[in-house]
Amino acid sequence: MTKYFEDAGFEPGDEDIHFHYKAESPTAACQDGRETIITLRCDVKEDKRGTIDLPPKCPDGTCDGCTFHFLWRSQHACPVCREEDYDVIVSECIAGEQTIHYYPKKHCMIINDEKPTTKKKKCSSIPFAIEIGSMCALSVGLLLLCLVFYCWKKNKK
Repeated sequence: MTKYFEDAGFEPGDEDIHFHYKAESPTAACQDGRETIITLRCDVKEDKRGTIDLPPKCPDGTCDGCTFHFLWRSQHACPVCREEDYDVIVSECIAGEQTIHYYPKKHCMIINDEKPTTKKKKCSSIPFAIEIGSMCALSVGLLLLCLVFYCWKKNKK
């Protein structure tokens, strides 16, 4: 079926959906009957109705008068975006807040804004390991200071 599609001048797409209709009854012009191939192609930029393209090599929709080709570009041919279909980009931590951006891939459609395009999250500018390390260093420093003060007080007499 894709051979007919390419012969008509269309570029094949990985996500295309082909509907093939065949009328077996012969006619004077078509001994094997007539065929119609409607190909749905995902295009998220199209409006609700989409656009129907005729083959570039056959502007009447048919090259032989028996096989008709139509390419219907529509957002309804796109799969619905799932969790794994988003590219997630996490920004830096600025003033204790981090912005997470969700970008859908080109081949899927967002339904009813199921995923926000941006989300804010609280964060710390200092990594957790550095926070723990600095707390430990501060505690050891205070302990040593207390020990020095204790030794000074004891040896003062």
